[in-house]
Amino acid sequence: MESMFRVEVDERVLKEAERWFKEAQTKKLLEFLKALEEHPIPSGFDIRRVKGIEIKGMQAYALRIGKYRVFYGVNWKENKIYVAKIEPRGRAYKR
Repeated sequence: MESMFRVEVDERVLKEAERWFKEAQTKKLLEFLKALEEHPIPSGFDIRRVKGIEIKGMQAYALRIGKYRVFYGVNWKENKIYVAKIEPRGRAYKR
């Protein structure tokens, strides 16, 4: 049996979703957060590894929801996931 992942969501993620997302996008985000408990890269979602960025020292990934990106980090050894932020596509990858 595959081990479960502990998912921590930064409080600003839900605030940003509330401000920017349409109802369908919010539903997709909630489905994604639930799916993360089973696997850090759940199938059925548009996810990419983000090179050159770490989130709290973890490998970074980005989920595409419409014109937004949801950034999260995965600690594979400790089965921990930290969902850090939502950014509009235009500024998501700027440093």
